Amino acid sequence: MNDLKKENRSCMVDGCTNGYKARGYCNKHYCAWKRHGDPLIQTKVCKGYWDDTECSVDNCTRPVRTMGICSMHYLRDFRLKQNGLPMRYRDE
Repeated sequence: MNDLKKENRSCMVDGCTNGYKARGYCNKHYCAWKRHGDPLIQTKVCKGYWDDTECSVDNCTRPVRTMGICSMHYLRDFRLKQNGLPMRYRDE
């Protein structure tokens, strides 16, 4: 095995100084690799992406929170989905 112990190794991604977890990556990059097959994938939308955008539901002027709809319509869809009913505001 390698002369370096796990405790002394760091992530092999350029610029990452986190400690070693598995397969040469830190926990963050290992989880990204395990889930998506790419340790450098960017999955989150930058903060402020939806600023100044209104809900896509007709006659709703609330600010968008996620998936193009406001938090009220998102929660309504979530409750419908939990009860096995079709969602109104999103296609899934």
